[in-house]
Amino acid sequence: MKRGLIVALVAASALLRPAHAFAQSEILDWLESLSGPGPFHGYFMSAHSRVFCTFSDGGAQRADWCFDDTSDKIRSVMTAEFAWASSDSNLRFADATSEPQNVLPVHATRVMVNYQYRFHPMLDLGVGVGGIVFSGDDFTNQTHPVLTPLTMTFTPLGFIKGDKVKWGRLLRLKYSERYILGDIRAQDFHSLVSKYVKNGEWNTGISLSVDFWPFLVRR
Repeated sequence: MKRGLIVALVAASALLRPAHAFAQSEILDWLESLSGPGPFHGYFMSAHSRVFCTFSDGGAQRADWCFDDTSDKIRSVMTAEFAWASSDSNLRFADATSEPQNVLPVHATRVMVNYQYRFHPMLDLGVGVGGIVFSGDDFTNQTHPVLTPLTMTFTPLGFIKGDKVKWGRLLRLKYSERYILGDIRAQDFHSLVSKYVKNGEWNTGISLSVDFWPFLVRR
């Protein structure tokens, strides 16, 4: 129940402003291969949205929506992300090649909330929390909480700034170290042969995104 509530709350945040999320689309979201099920090596389809920012304005702190995050007054940013992928016809488990269902797709849906502090116009560092759901036609959906003890966003053109500059934060490269909690067992994916079991797993993600919002809103 708690796991489902976490995923539902984060998903609601991510979908709160769908146009906003589209304007901050990921053009590349690479996920390190999970050891099972999957493998989900390759790419996730994903989108993300800023939820709010905190600003330091004349010594006072305030929180507000930040469609355009190019302001020098921004000190921290909270974002929500939604991503999905499929294992396609890859083997779910390497030790269960005799099972017909072992090549059926497993779908993975990831929903996260990240909080990052802006240490420098080119560098945001923070943490995140959320969940990942494994789904398929022949097994009950598996939901796992996900913790991100480190997420880093590098904005290579962030040093270019000014009242009339809009493209300094157009490109962003994000690196995340995530930990998937809970037991992942082959039996939960309707396998009677595989002996696979994993008590949690580290997972690395790298994404490249573009943010068009500075071009879509007026200052």
